[in-house]
Parts: sequence; C-alpha cells; structure tokens
Amino acid sequence: MSEIIIGILCFVAGLVLGALIYRLTSSDTAKNRRLAQQLDQLQAQHERYQADVSAHFAKSADLFSKINGTYRELITHMAASSERLAEDVEFKRNLNLAPPFRQASTLDIDELTDVVEPPRDYAPKSKPEEKGTLAEDYGLESNAKP
Repeated sequence: MSEIIIGILCFVAGLVLGALIYRLTSSDTAKNRRLAQQLDQLQAQHERYQADVSAHFAKSADLFSKINGTYRELITHMAASSERLAEDVEFKRNLNLAPPFRQASTLDIDELTDVVEPPRDYAPKSKPEEKGTLAEDYGLESNAKP
C-alpha cells in the first residue's frame, strides 16, 4: 500500500510540477502575443495619423490655392473697376505704375523683379572706392598721430 501512496504522490507531484512549468512557459507566450497585438494596434494608429496629416496638408494646399485665385480675381476686378470708374488722370497714371493693381494681363514677371528688390544687409556705397559697411574698420576713426 505504501507503494501505491508513493506512486500517487509522485503522480501528483509530477502533475503539479508539469502545471508549474506549463504556466511559466505559457505566460511568456501570452505576454508575447499581447505585445504583438499592442504593436499592431500602435502601427495601425500611426498609419491613421499619417493619413490624417497627409489629408490635412492636401486640404490646406487646396484652400490656399483657392484663396490665391480669389485674391487675384479681386485685384483684377479692383484694377478694372478703378480704371473704368476713376476720372482723375493723375490717379490713372499712378495706378498704372503700381504693379499690384495693374490688370493681370499686363503684369510681367520681369517688371515685378525690377520693382521688387530684396532687402540688403548693408548700406550702398556712394563711391566705389569707399569702404563698405561690412569692412572691419567701418565707422572707426583712426587716432594715429604722425
């Protein structure tokens, strides 16, 4: 009978040990499965975010294009109406000199570049032989006595 009890105890110990080993190994598998699911969810969320950003910039570009077209239409309308309605000859002459209010058909890129000049980071020299504002000794008076 003691052999039967020892056999049963060994069987129960084997079952407990087997269940413990299964539990330890299967929990890693379950954890890996949960992490893989979480990774898939995060990737899907990131892809949705990228799609939303792309849609936002596409919509913004479209709206800016519409604003630009409307602005050009307004300027053309204002120029045509002012030429038609204004009777002051001096005003019309000044209007033709101002590029933003000139009709779109008469605007020329070369004329605009002549009118619009980029800002300078220096003051222009009145004579070519003068030292410019970027010279090291610009604005310093020499106190050297002969």
